[in-house]
Parts: sequence; C-alpha cells; structure tokens
Amino acid sequence: MTPFPLWRRFSWVGRAVALRLGVWLAVAASGGGLFAQEKAALPNASFEIGEAAPEGWTTEGDVRLDPADKIDGRQSLRLERDAALLPATRAESATFAITPGVWELAGACAADLHSPDVSFNVSLSLKSFDGSGKLLKERRLVAVPGRAAWQHFKERLDVPTGTVRAALEIRFNKTHGTFHVDGLSLAYVGASIPMEGGDRKAVFRSNRVGNLFYPGDRAAFELELETPAELAGERLRVRWQVTDFYQAPAAAAQEAVLTPAGPAPGGWHRYRTVLELAALPLRVGPYYEVHTSMDLGADSAARDVASFAILPEPVTKHMDPLATPFGAHTWNATVYDYFPLAARLGLRRCLVFWDWPATAPYTPNFDQGHRHDSRIAWPKRFGIAPYGIVYPIMESIEHHHGPDYSDEALREGLRQSIEKYQRDGLWGFQIGNEPPSANPEWVERDVEAYKVAYEAIKKTDPDFVVIGSAIGPNEAFFKAGFQPYQDAYNLHAYSDLGEMRLQM
Repeated sequence: MTPFPLWRRFSWVGRAVALRLGVWLAVAASGGGLFAQEKAALPNASFEIGEAAPEGWTTEGDVRLDPADKIDGRQSLRLERDAALLPATRAESATFAITPGVWELAGACAADLHSPDVSFNVSLSLKSFDGSGKLLKERRLVAVPGRAAWQHFKERLDVPTGTVRAALEIRFNKTHGTFHVDGLSLAYVGASIPMEGGDRKAVFRSNRVGNLFYPGDRAAFELELETPAELAGERLRVRWQVTDFYQAPAAAAQEAVLTPAGPAPGGWHRYRTVLELAALPLRVGPYYEVHTSMDLGADSAARDVASFAILPEPVTKHMDPLATPFGAHTWNATVYDYFPLAARLGLRRCLVFWDWPATAPYTPNFDQGHRHDSRIAWPKRFGIAPYGIVYPIMESIEHHHGPDYSDEALREGLRQSIEKYQRDGLWGFQIGNEPPSANPEWVERDVEAYKVAYEAIKKTDPDFVVIGSAIGPNEAFFKAGFQPYQDAYNLHAYSDLGEMRLQM
C-alpha cells in the first residue's frame, strides 16, 4: 500500500482548527507564549518508565514497551492487533491535571496498518473531565491509517470550560497491524480563541424539513441569536444576502431587525428576527445560501450561514417504493430526522436496524416504543419501505460481539421477521456489514451464516431481497464462495470513485 501522505494523515482535527492555525501563529509572534509553554503532567509521556508495560497507563490487548524500535530515549510504546481475532487494543493514560484553553499535543509515531480506506486507523484522543469525574468531551486529535516510517506530529485543541483533568487514549479502529508512539508532550498554548465576530449561538429555522421549500411557499428563516452581548440601536440590525454555491450574490442585500426575546437558559441574551425570502428572485432547483452579518461589539462582524433550496415534490413520491432504484442509508438509523429528509429527497427505501433474541423462540419484537417507531412507524409515516441490516450476523457472527447465534436462531429469526413485518413494508435484508477477513475460520463461519440466511429468507419468500454483506474488494470471501448468497452485491467505501475502481 502506498504510504498515506503526512499532510493528509494528520489533518483530521477539522477545518475549524486549521483555519485557526494562522491566529495561533500570530499570537506566538506577538509574544502569546507559544515558545514558553506550560507542559501538562502527562504520565510517562515518553514511555521511559517500565520494563514490559508502561507505568501510568492502562492497556488492553497486545500493548508493550519496545526498546528495539524507538525515535528517542530507550523505548517506545508498541501496540499490535491480531488480524485473525481483532481483540480490543488500546492504551489510556491515568488522568492528569489540565486547565481550559488551547493545548498542543506533539509526538512521533510509526505505523504498519491494514487500511483499505482511512476509517481503518489508530487514533489519539484527549478526554476531558470535570471535577466530579464526568466526561465533558472526547476529541480525536490524530488518526493514522496505512504505513509510515517514524514521523513527528503536532495537533491543537480547545480544552473546554469546566475541565479539571484529562486522559490521553490510543486506540485501534477497525484495522490491525502494529503502531508505535513515542515522545509525547502536551503543552499549553494560550487562552481559548474567542469566536470570530463575538461569542454567540445562531440558529436558523424554517417550516420545511432540510430547509427544502416548495415552489409557492412563503419561504423564510427565523433567526434566533443567543449572545452574552446586550444589543441595542444599530447592533440590532442584521445584514443578510442570498448567494449561490460559489457565494456569488443571487439577490440584492437585505436588512432585518433583531427583537429582544428574553434571557437564554445559560444567562445570555436572546434575540429573534425573520429573514423573508419569498420576494427575492429565486429559482426552483439551485442550491442557495443565506449569509448574515451582525455587529456584536467584537473586532470583526459576526458572520453565519444557512443553506436552502426550492424544490418541487419528488416525482418518486407517488411511485411504488420498490419501483424506484434509490434508497437511504445512514450511520444511525434510529434518528427521526433520517426519515422525513429521505422522503423529501424522493428516497423511497431506507435501511433500519434489525435484530431478535439469540434464544428460543427467536421472535423479533418491534411492536411498541422507539423500536417500533424507528423500524416500522416512521418509515410508514413517510411512505418509505424499510430493509433491515441483520445485527445477529453483523455483530455476533462477523464481528464476534454479543451472544452467539446458532443456525436455528438465524433461520427462525429471519422467518418470523418476514412473516410478522412484511405487511408493514419490510422487503429485504442486508445480511452483514464490513466483516474482517484475516481469520480463515471466521470467514468460513461468515459464509456459512450467509448461506443459512439466504436459504431461510428464500424459503419463506422467494421474492424477498437479500443484500450481501459489505465486503468491498476482498478476495477471501469470493474464494470462500459467498457470492451465491445474495441478490445484490454491497460495496462500502470511504474513498472516491477512482480509488474504488483501483481497489476493485
């Protein structure tokens, strides 16, 4: 595998932090303290203390000190995850005192990891805790995929207000292989950077899901502003303009006036106004943005943005869901907004989470409460036909989490699911998801489970659709003969089409 470029490897902190880098450098140049940093007492930061395991760290899996492969001192920390069993592999420091503000994590690492895409990585994250030990925030600072010789890294983060202690965690995510880390340090850079334009919370609301207005709507946004600044006179004015995707003006600039709306829960002042879009010369179809500018008393204007479009009702709304080739699939299929937004976009099929007990009589239960809503009621409300991802195969058999499911449990759970819920629109199953492949015994059992599932589904209803487990460009499953046990091949990728073509 081609080594992942360093500039991409350590760019996962996000655009917001990247944009602030110039501000931090300016602070340093003006005597802000970048070169006189206060160091946090990160326990055993260079892993010099200990003979086998690092003192001051708790570990899971194969984690040990390595005197043979290091970048400085006498040893580094080596984490290795077995490709066949994929045990939990992580190291976490004891908590240490820290104060809110901007901090910089530095160190060096080397990696030899299996990374078909960048979601297969080893990450370094900082956990922030309040005085009672409650976790306030976990911030991933570095995510390393692929292979690389020893490289230095630096990443910065805002430690949130209320933080008293912190801990650093190193964790394997999906991948396997080896990872070395050495010479860690955590240094204070300065006070948190004030929000550009002034501290605030700006919320845009409309009466249409996803801000997707229909032609003929009275299109408008309600803007609600919360800020510690008390506004009066000219500072109640909001200047706003609609632009296209490239931020070229789509209509003349406008003004609105904020109205005081009482205190916000956190003690800030709350203001509201309405941005009327209906009279502007906007077209049906294009993507638009509304950009606002306000004077909150800061050195620069407070600028915020929301996006919207004017779209007709999708033509697929009046079609049979199974006659349309488009569907929706999301990371968390139990969130309500997933369903109305999919419907508004004309997506008539959707993935839902599906399971049943591992013990007899193996009966699935989605008859009440949130389980019923997110599998049956919400799809039905929006005219969407659900298909289920089979957790008993994905979690318990492919990834070895949770109870073991027998072949009988798979057959009976699938049969009862179809007979009980097909009348509610259930039309297919995805029989797995992103299984590991380095353990031949696991692959063999996976394929046996796919065969059991496929045959049980087709015996219950020959027309019920079976979507294969998302194996990607993985020859091990083809060699094990998984291909007959699916009606549709399933490919997940965290890459562009060019990379996918090369991988396949």
